[in-house]
Amino acid sequence: MNPISPQLSPALQEQLKSLRDGYAAKLPDKLTQIESLWQTVSSEERAQWPADAMFTLHRLVHSLAGSGATFGFPELSLHARRAETELKTLAASDGELEGAQRDLINTALADLRTYALCSQSAGSVEIDESQVTPHGRRDLVLLSDDPDTIAWAGAIETFGYKLCVCTSPRAFLSAMKEPPAALIINCEANPLEARIEGVPLSSLLATSRAGENFPIIWTARHGDLRTRLQAVRLGGSAFFPHPVDVDSLLVKLDDLTSPQSPEPFRVLIVDDEPSLARLFGLVLRQAGMETREVTEPLDIMNHLVDFRPDIILMDVYMPGCKGTELAAVIRQQEAYLGIPIVFLSVEADIGKQQEAMRQGGDDFLAKPVEPRNLVGAISTRATRARVLRQLMVRDSLTGLLNHTNLKEQLEIEVSRAMRLNQNLALAMLDLDHFKSVNDTYGHATGDRVLRSLARMLTQRLRATDVVGRYGGEEFAVILTGATAQAAAKRLDEVRQSFAELAHFANGQEFKVTFSCGISEAPPNGESAGISEAADKALYEAKRAGRNRIVLA
Repeated sequence: MNPISPQLSPALQEQLKSLRDGYAAKLPDKLTQIESLWQTVSSEERAQWPADAMFTLHRLVHSLAGSGATFGFPELSLHARRAETELKTLAASDGELEGAQRDLINTALADLRTYALCSQSAGSVEIDESQVTPHGRRDLVLLSDDPDTIAWAGAIETFGYKLCVCTSPRAFLSAMKEPPAALIINCEANPLEARIEGVPLSSLLATSRAGENFPIIWTARHGDLRTRLQAVRLGGSAFFPHPVDVDSLLVKLDDLTSPQSPEPFRVLIVDDEPSLARLFGLVLRQAGMETREVTEPLDIMNHLVDFRPDIILMDVYMPGCKGTELAAVIRQQEAYLGIPIVFLSVEADIGKQQEAMRQGGDDFLAKPVEPRNLVGAISTRATRARVLRQLMVRDSLTGLLNHTNLKEQLEIEVSRAMRLNQNLALAMLDLDHFKSVNDTYGHATGDRVLRSLARMLTQRLRATDVVGRYGGEEFAVILTGATAQAAAKRLDEVRQSFAELAHFANGQEFKVTFSCGISEAPPNGESAGISEAADKALYEAKRAGRNRIVLA
């Protein structure tokens, strides 16, 4: 067997070794229990079998088949699966135990005992710990073969990026001595044919990369398939045809360069085998997730409330309650309909797997499951579940909280401010003359303006501030721990920056402003009162000439 991965920290290696050793130490007792039950079943006529004897026997062997290889004992799983297959056939039939069938099970259990005695010094658990934490950087290099076509580039710096524009090979190679967060290449011709001062862009790109890995965004006059294919072959991560949609470009830049530090997935592990539950928990925590192990299936409801899991990892066969039965109970409660349930089992019968899925499961992982496969399956399901939840509470255009959830959040924050005797301010923003933007440039352009303001609000305000789209061209910001005056100062900086931001449509440049009203929650205030006060202040800002902030 290979040793435990040397890349792991000594503390984690020790935990894995301790779990494996503990599992191996318990094998003789488990086998004694299995053999005792088998002796009872095989020596009596079927009518004389004790109640649940076959069920318990099958469950114990099933558990070994699924857990052995997971703990680094693949042969243990192999022999246990042989015995389980025969026991399953016996349990499903109405007849008595046949001699040939008895011999097969006896042989499998004997091999199981032999291997278990040899497993005290064998086995390993492998975990892939390649966790890369990207670092957020804002330095960009823009390479262009036509300086006149990059008037839109200035808008990028408004959103906090530092842009170095290069229009000559010398300037470009100098700028690329330090790899940027991203490279933007703007060309008039097709990427493979574009040149700067006679030097092909493809040659410059090959020289500058020098083994560095940074995203490349291409912009070109034509957006046909051939041009896009050339950009992909030259390492392009994204492509934007002329005229460049700056808002969409900024979205892509944010995706490619911003540090990724999402809230860890919360995984509830339900398995009656404590050592196996702990191992799964260790594997998932190593991948950056939060876990809670439940070994008493009937206690699951309390953990659903306290832990609020993103996903449930559940064994199918457990004493007192099958995983499929537990899933059905969970699915009867509306609050938990959206939580993915991933079943774990050595069950190979496709029909039974599908039946488990019909009972409320979302995925089925066959034991033994390798750690990296477990992490991948859980991450994929949990990510999808979070995306779906985001779609339910977020505005589809801007990604901000929608009206309903914004009002709910306001009630929560007002209650918290009252309880802690803290300040709280609410700002209501409305784009000025937005109807004329839609009428003049089209609704698609209007949508880009809305997204630009949404992005600027989220980038310029604190992470603790709550930003939402109240409706249409109206936004709201909940500023926790802030007075109305402090909120006004912060939002006035945003107002000035947004008023200077250039938007482009149909070859024309235009600018948009917004008005803002701000109110402050009194110690005994209510969410409806603070909202009404901010709305009245917004109306005053509009009446006073727009492009200004008014305090309630």
